[in-house]
Parts: sequence; structure tokens; C-alpha cells
Amino acid sequence: MCPGPTLSSRQPDEARAASLSQPQRYDSSERRITEDTKGDAKVFPQGLVHFQVNPGFVDATGLNFYSSSNPRLQILHLALFGNDLPHRLAEQSTFLDAATVKKLKAMLGGSY
Repeated sequence: MCPGPTLSSRQPDEARAASLSQPQRYDSSERRITEDTKGDAKVFPQGLVHFQVNPGFVDATGLNFYSSSNPRLQILHLALFGNDLPHRLAEQSTFLDAATVKKLKAMLGGSY
């Protein structure tokens, strides 16, 4: 049986630097979760913005299961920039400057 993920609070710099070679994620309390197990499963609550990164050099396979017969997916960059919301909201929520937000809104079909 494979061991589970190792949970840790924010670590001192030297411990953090030593663990950078392993995949990492944070839970909702901002604890980093470092995993090096094969066949791991992850569960994301509905509406939680999340991402996964494959830091290795081998292919990875992902399977998605939804709790509804009507699953929905929201693409974050379209939700932030492909809309008619005022540009100031995108600037404040992403900490991007006005020129960058304007460029992204133009690329993704949003209005500035």
C-alpha cells in the first residue's frame, strides 16, 4: 500500500528548498501538500478554483468524475477576461495592470 500525502505547515526556507523537486499543492488552509505517490486521487469541492501540474517528464492520465448528470466546467481565463465586466474588477482581482487586462480582454472576446 502506498503512503498518503505528507501534510506540513509553511516550512523554513531550507526545508522548502529541499522539497521543491517533488510535486506540491496547497489545501484550503494554505498548507502545502507534497506528494510522490503513484495512483493518487484528488477531490475538489464544487466551485473551487484549482489547477494541477505534471512536473515530470512522463505522460500523465487524468480521469474526471462529476456528481451530477449535468456537469459544468468554467475556464478561468474566459471567466476573468472574456466578459463585459468593468476592466477595473479584473485589474483588482488579478493584480494585473490596465494594459495587460486590455490585451487579454481583446484576445478573449471581452469588452474593455
